[in-house]
Amino acid sequence: MEGLATYEESAITGEGRLHAGDFRAIVGEAARQGRLEPLDRVNGGLTDWPAGQGVYAYGVGFHQYLADRFGVESLAALAGATARRVPYLAAPAFTHVFKESLGDLWRDYEASLTPNAATPAPESAITTVDPPGLHRPRRAVRSFLVRRLPSRYRLPPRLTPTDFPSIYRLTAGIGEPRRVTTRYLGSTIGLGRDRIYFDQVELRRNTGLYSDLYAFSRADGRVQQLTSEARVLDPDLSPDGETLVCVQNRPDNAILFWSE
Repeated sequence: MEGLATYEESAITGEGRLHAGDFRAIVGEAARQGRLEPLDRVNGGLTDWPAGQGVYAYGVGFHQYLADRFGVESLAALAGATARRVPYLAAPAFTHVFKESLGDLWRDYEASLTPNAATPAPESAITTVDPPGLHRPRRAVRSFLVRRLPSRYRLPPRLTPTDFPSIYRLTAGIGEPRRVTTRYLGSTIGLGRDRIYFDQVELRRNTGLYSDLYAFSRADGRVQQLTSEARVLDPDLSPDGETLVCVQNRPDNAILFWSE
């Protein structure tokens, strides 16, 4: 479902994630390394990289493969066939439409990626292997932080099957990651001299998911919620630490705003 939605957003607009190089690299780099995710992991929810992006990245590529091989009209036939089936039991619809099982189609899709990934990517140093689940690190390189934090100090969020998602302090090559504070989902981190600003998602009224801003005090370790049901995300702090910038999602658009 998510793969078809991501494919359609790109096919209709000519833009979208199908055409975004950084997004395509999620699957492309996995193919280069011979580490493509199997269907059950992508469809079942990943707790490590690429986490929630897996269904979109692999899904859009799979549907592009189906459209290229069987024609765009086949996706409409697939949507009609799956819509008539009981949820979670739609796999036989692929056999009905494409005359091949979903498993065989997925393996063919993976095989189609191999020729495009023949050139190996440059090797890079691995900062950490254990624990897994670290992603989207933010390096402390702002001038006013240099005296306070080592140059290789990073704050990556971490997601594992057993722990509540959190922000961890990591000094590359030195010791183990240490938890700074809990944080559910979210996108970016703004590093300040006295505070760390971050976004995370909260469940409201048992149905709504809202992204809001929070501030972690480095002095006492307390977390303060700065907004409520504001749908704000992607916080960042100016180099002088005086201005906080973030994005607010609205029904018709997204806006950039700041607070001093």
